[in-house]
Amino acid sequence: MDNPWKGVICSIIFFEKEGLSKEEINSRLLEFKGHLKEFFDDAYDALEIIKSSWKGAFLFCFTININY
Repeated sequence: MDNPWKGVICSIIFFEKEGLSKEEINSRLLEFKGHLKEFFDDAYDALEIIKSSWKGAFLFCFTININY
């Protein structure tokens, strides 16, 4: 994965769909992705941009699929 925050964004999206609060999500991120902690804020910022833009969401999903 060329950008580590992509994995963090995927985890945030997963935990949001599970109905977790932001505090619970942060706890889970630390548990499962603690080694990427420096990317958490960037991932949240990027996710807000993605959520506000269909084009951003499409590009993110397209990029994720190419990299896996």
